[in-house]
Amino acid sequence: MNWGTTTAPPRIVTVVNNNPSGLPLTFGQIFATTTSLNSAPVNIYACAVGSNPGASCTGPGDTTSCTGGGTCSLNPNFELTSDTCSNNTFTTNGATCTVDLDFTATAVGTFTGTLTMPSNASDSPHIVTLSGTGEAGLIALSASQAFPNTLVGHTSATVKTATLKNPNKVALTVYSVTPSGDFGTVSDTCSGAILGPVGSVSPPLPSCTVGVTFTPTAQGTRTGSLQITSNASNSPATIALQGPGTLSAPTFSPASLAFGAQALGTVYAAKSVTVTNPNLGPINFTGTAAVTSGYNIVSDTCSGNIILAGNTCTIGVTFTPAATGSDPGILSIYDNAATGTQKVGLSGTGSLIVPTFSPKPLAFGKVTVGVPKTLPITVTNPNAVSLGFISATIPTGAYTVASDTCSGNSIGAGGTCTISVTFTPTSKIAFSATLSVVDDAGTGTPPATTTQVVSLTGTGN
Repeated sequence: MNWGTTTAPPRIVTVVNNNPSGLPLTFGQIFATTTSLNSAPVNIYACAVGSNPGASCTGPGDTTSCTGGGTCSLNPNFELTSDTCSNNTFTTNGATCTVDLDFTATAVGTFTGTLTMPSNASDSPHIVTLSGTGEAGLIALSASQAFPNTLVGHTSATVKTATLKNPNKVALTVYSVTPSGDFGTVSDTCSGAILGPVGSVSPPLPSCTVGVTFTPTAQGTRTGSLQITSNASNSPATIALQGPGTLSAPTFSPASLAFGAQALGTVYAAKSVTVTNPNLGPINFTGTAAVTSGYNIVSDTCSGNIILAGNTCTIGVTFTPAATGSDPGILSIYDNAATGTQKVGLSGTGSLIVPTFSPKPLAFGKVTVGVPKTLPITVTNPNAVSLGFISATIPTGAYTVASDTCSGNSIGAGGTCTISVTFTPTSKIAFSATLSVVDDAGTGTPPATTTQVVSLTGTGN
């Protein structure tokens, strides 16, 4: 039974008259007395309610022994609530009477007492042994506490407050409050405290608080509890605690990879990005890093590995453009950090190398007036992909295009074509001109055209 509460319903003692009819059985005043608490003698007077109920006191005038608003009164543990026996006489064999008893616990422990029934019987007084156990009442706990996302290894900025309350009419003692798991306390007015009876407005007060923090040691939902030990009947009691541990995204140096211009079909030398774990706990790079088309991963110490706090890993990427123009891309890295997928920007430009000409310039030297002379120019495509030629022209004059295997054709990687030029001087002077060759070595889709020029020189003789 909890402190300050009374048995319901009361216990009933039934007395039967076993004398022959006509032989009266007469009772005097029946009374109950508490004799011991936990086998220790109990004073007839005891403190009621307050912060030390059940403590010995000397009588109603004792104002110092009982604390926390308690009063000194007759020990109220066993009390007659109804009595049809006292001061009555029964003459009929088998006649009965009853005594109803209440038990009120005023302290924690086992109370013993006696019910004394004086009568004119030869074995008077008849003694009935009484016993009852006082338990501390329940301690009331605040609801479970849930923390917000907190970085692994860091302590939550939020401090949750757990409250313990005494809903009972008598004081409770809290022995200890112990956190478990990834949880700790930053303040505690409960451990070792006495919680006064419900409604107390002066110390000891009926409630106390514990400030709780969360420092996750790993990613994911972390659980724990506050365990409260006390003299309450529900000791040890627990308040559930939980919170998610999170990881910051890794950092990248450089933040993006810029490859610049690169000839189509050729490989730009690898560039590396260094990945750093800024957390106080490990990051698990769970998947395989990936890049968009045009880029390739040539080295990777991150994917599939666990990188410890403060450590690094690297990923090497090359660029092989397949078309002219800007070619933006993405390096995707997969991990168990908060965002899950990290992205590093990639950039590069695909380009074509202009064709080469041999010889350049084209020099005819001295040529007899009126006698044509023809010389060839070999044009080479230095690219790893085909290069298209559109036209080869010379302004009107002493020079003309005699033959052209380039214009209108696509010359394969490393291939050549020939443009032959004829010089026919018309007088004994120096003549100069330019051969203009238009190709598709520009950027864009379709590629823009570019024009290459070859100087032509000769003298009439």
